Amino acid sequence: MASATDKARFYIEQTVPSLREWERRQLFTKSEISSITSQRTGFETQLNSREASTSLFLRYTTYESNISLLLSKRLTRHAIPPKAAQKLRVNQQSRLFKILDRATIRFKSDLGLWAQYLHFCREQAAIKRGQKVLTECLRLFPTRHEVWGYAAGWAEGTGDLSGARGYYLRGLRFCGSSNGGQDLYLRFARAEMRWVGERRKILGIEEHQISSARKMNEEDPEQIQNENEDASAIAQPSQDDADAYTDDAERASNDFHHFSTTPAMTGAIPIAIFDQAMKAWNNRLSLAESFFDMFSQFQDLPYTPKILQHVIEYTAQTQTGESGMVRSWQCRMPMAGIAVDSADFPHALRRTLAEIRDSTVSLDEYGVAKLDFQTKTVPWLQSLANNDKLVPELKIVVSSSIRRLMTLQGPVSGTSVIAA
Repeated sequence: MASATDKARFYIEQTVPSLREWERRQLFTKSEISSITSQRTGFETQLNSREASTSLFLRYTTYESNISLLLSKRLTRHAIPPKAAQKLRVNQQSRLFKILDRATIRFKSDLGLWAQYLHFCREQAAIKRGQKVLTECLRLFPTRHEVWGYAAGWAEGTGDLSGARGYYLRGLRFCGSSNGGQDLYLRFARAEMRWVGERRKILGIEEHQISSARKMNEEDPEQIQNENEDASAIAQPSQDDADAYTDDAERASNDFHHFSTTPAMTGAIPIAIFDQAMKAWNNRLSLAESFFDMFSQFQDLPYTPKILQHVIEYTAQTQTGESGMVRSWQCRMPMAGIAVDSADFPHALRRTLAEIRDSTVSLDEYGVAKLDFQTKTVPWLQSLANNDKLVPELKIVVSSSIRRLMTLQGPVSGTSVIAA
């Protein structure tokens, strides 16, 4: 069997052509190349010994990454032709990948090492190499939910939304009911909310609906009559042409309306993910709370109130007895989908505070539910009061409601009332 020194010499000899090319193009001096060779020899000798570790591989990778950065800068400074410069960069990048390949072959069970490899592929914009590494990692760790989540995030970063959805579905098939499955369900639902929101924004669905409503509201009968009188002096198209134009416009408007109201564009997929997650985890109340808080973050989507209402109804049906958490969610619904700085917010806040007062009265006979209601409502009101976009007058109203609610069962841990 070859010794560690012989193996190190074998790997160093493979770098000789690139080192000679660096010297020929005067990218590195002889002393710098000698220093690089000495450092590589030391690393290779240690890596081929029995005492090699993942940290040593990562230090070697960091060293080679720094050389790659220095090489890139010097290629630009010496004005090396693009084709030759790209070849030198690819050779150095290939060397880095080979080092990480050796590391993952020797330490297959080290998930942190695989994560470093994937992170390096993302930094180097090596999409194909990253996909190959990711596939191998999923084969070794099929029951680790964080790997499936990373794979879905990788696919989403490259614009492959169908691939990301496929990773989520396969991950849930492997570890949907195991530890971490809840996090994977939440990430899947959050991604679907984000994707649909981005697609609606790209297609301009909200803008189209707003402009259509504004156009109808701003139509003045007298102005329309004046426009018709002015248009009468202009040569009018034939009746057939006018009918054809009207039919095309109506057909396009109907198609756009039909597409914008499809289940996929109105939140049906996040609702289905929530239902499946609750069934897989036996209607766990903490999971429903996580979903509600996550959905509440997408206040700019018009179908968010519909999803929140579904979460409330589903949780209320599956829970036995009165739930203070569900009642707290119901109190927040008047404010769902309304921005803090909008003109409709004061009216929605008034309705919410009225709901809170009514709930505190109706929950008097349920001691535990009332305490739970206070525990969930006070922190939410506190976060609302700390919102910078909330006007000072409304902050005073919210602070007063917090104090009134905290006096019912005593102060809740972790909360503080802002100065009115």
